[in-house]
Amino acid sequence: MRKISIFFLILSFYAFNLAFLGYASPQTQKENGQIEYEVPKVANKAMKGDVEFSTAASLDIDRTKTKVNEEWADEALTTTTFSVPLRVGYFLTDNIEIEPEINFDYVSMSYQDDSASASTVLLLANVAYNFDTPSQVMPFIIGGVGIMTARVSDGEESESESGFAWNLGGGIKWFAANQVALRIEYRLIHFSSTTDWGNEIEITTSNTNHRIYVGLSIFF
Repeated sequence: MRKISIFFLILSFYAFNLAFLGYASPQTQKENGQIEYEVPKVANKAMKGDVEFSTAASLDIDRTKTKVNEEWADEALTTTTFSVPLRVGYFLTDNIEIEPEINFDYVSMSYQDDSASASTVLLLANVAYNFDTPSQVMPFIIGGVGIMTARVSDGEESESESGFAWNLGGGIKWFAANQVALRIEYRLIHFSSTTDWGNEIEITTSNTNHRIYVGLSIFF
């Protein structure tokens, strides 16, 4: 009986509040500053004036077979390329970013009993366009031109070469936290060079590489 009396007492208290004090809906409470709805937080994205520092890595292993007199050679040319770019970007607007880049490549080549290696430095002046989205993902496209220098060695002799380079690509920046993003991108890089091997022998080389870079970006 005592429990029933307490129940009716509580019920009467709420009825009094509804009848005389009025019921405040969530919207009314929000207007009165009584409660605040929490809006899902999206990691901060880059804006005009921000600086982006990023680095990544790419590892490519290619095998090229040669056919001689309609017969395939027993051995294939194996080329392993390890690439690490360093970039510093500046946002001219919320979308447009200038991004100078220096790319260090190490290339190892082996064919039958022969082997050679090359160290390449690629300097690029890039411009990127970053797309606005309501999510934590920021897609982008990028392109630019620059110069390439390389030193090729076969273990006995080494030669240096240089030439013109350009690149195009695109990818995404996924903001895992404020000012930190995972950066994944595809890059088509083309460069051509001319090497003087002496004895009036001049060799012109044209290379087109397809690379996938995975790395991190930090925004300031």
